[in-house]
Amino acid sequence: MTPKQIDGPKLKRLREDAGRTQEDLSKISKVSVRTLQRAETGERLSSENAAEIAAALEVPVHELYAAAAEPSLQPGRTGRDTQPETDRDELNNVVLHKTLSARDVLRLLAQSYEASIEFDVEPTMDNVNQLQTLANLLEGNAPVPTPEWGVRETASHADKLRTAALLNKLLTECAAAGVSLFFGSYVRMMIVPRYDFDEGIWYTKDNWTPSAIRTAVLRVSDETDGKLVIRVTDKAPFFDPDDEIPF
Repeated sequence: MTPKQIDGPKLKRLREDAGRTQEDLSKISKVSVRTLQRAETGERLSSENAAEIAAALEVPVHELYAAAAEPSLQPGRTGRDTQPETDRDELNNVVLHKTLSARDVLRLLAQSYEASIEFDVEPTMDNVNQLQTLANLLEGNAPVPTPEWGVRETASHADKLRTAALLNKLLTECAAAGVSLFFGSYVRMMIVPRYDFDEGIWYTKDNWTPSAIRTAVLRVSDETDGKLVIRVTDKAPFFDPDDEIPF
């Protein structure tokens, strides 16, 4: 992954607008303070670190890049202002960290608009019950972007405490069996549906302004490393200049 030029002043402004010190952002993003300091002076940053910082600041990752060095958002195009498609693909990297903390996982799910949950582990008769229980817990607490009747239900504090205790126990048992939960998030732009209570439907309009939404990403895996770097398909924006812009 080739380091890319960061818009240092913009990164600093985004951090300050979020009310974060460099130390705060370092703790949340798991990127060193020294790396953040360098990035804010405009030094190059790996796509992996950029993904971590953008997720912590809750902004789309492309907002961190300097305009002159931003990876091409138009796959297959060449020319003075474009770079290879692989550069654009790197914007779709998401970094996931191994965790044993149910509280952190449940907090991420509660703060996200949607979630992607996948199991990348071979089920056996020895682990299938644990994996099924884990799937039920994670999916049962995943956000529902467009719930029936337009109302997003919230659990009671008692239910949240019990869920966290069960998940903590399950994560510990799975870890002992060589199976871990990796979690992370990213921000993308989309037109968020609205609910029409009279018609009882969710709807969107093409001329609405897209909003930044957070997607939680959970992977259950037998990977032994402390983190995973995965690639999604909807994180980096794509704009074709030949397309009409709705007004």
